[in-house]
Amino acid sequence: PENLPIKAIPERKINTSTCEDYGVRVALSESDGQTVVKSYYPDTKGGQVTGWEERCHTTKKFLSIGDRKGEVELWGTALAKKNNGRKLFITEGRLDAMSLYQCLIDGAASKYKHLKPSVVSLTRGASGAVKDLLNNRKFIEEFGEVVLVFDNDSAGESAVKDVLKTFTGFKVAQLP
Repeated sequence: PENLPIKAIPERKINTSTCEDYGVRVALSESDGQTVVKSYYPDTKGGQVTGWEERCHTTKKFLSIGDRKGEVELWGTALAKKNNGRKLFITEGRLDAMSLYQCLIDGAASKYKHLKPSVVSLTRGASGAVKDLLNNRKFIEEFGEVVLVFDNDSAGESAVKDVLKTFTGFKVAQLP
């Protein structure tokens, strides 16, 4: 996947700049050479890409490529470190992280446009939230404020409750 192009993901309204920031690669349709048919999200350990999550846009199925087991960094860790913010947003999924990141940039007041937010996602979804966060505790503790931005479904609500038992100082965003 590392040799594939970086392009926007139009079906999710994710722009090319956001995909570049997160290192997301895409596979294009063989028939038209334009339509994004798969996207690839890099997973890292110690700052090095060790695996990829492949998302097929037609079937909505996911596939693992490479080493994505063990203590994988929260998705987007390198970007969050680079952006050097004091507030960390944690989402359930990679597309959620990219959407929030893009919204925060697009919606920033003009005097804050030069700042980029620190937005990461869990690597194993809501069910693995506590484990993912414990594996990344040192990184998370670098931030003065941590905001959970999980889905408003039963899995997301359950994950928030579980996480708050271990990380009592986290804040929770309530989405409409």
